[in-house]
Amino acid sequence: MVVSRLDLGAYEASRAAALAGVPLSTLYHWAREELVPPSVSATREKLWSYRDLLTLRLVRWLRTDKPEAYARR
Repeated sequence: MVVSRLDLGAYEASRAAALAGVPLSTLYHWAREELVPPSVSATREKLWSYRDLLTLRLVRWLRTDKPEAYARR
């Protein structure tokens, strides 16, 4: 079995939210809506992988940090 460096680690919700820069409530909302579900464990104790953290940061960036060229439209 080959393990990618992006698959290493398992982060609890509070730590994942802090590292991704999103509020904890947003993290749970996105998990419920299956926008960014936790890939390590989706059971009662949700665990997000490093890859999930990168995805969370990307989604946050796409939703909040609009480039100037698109903001003027």
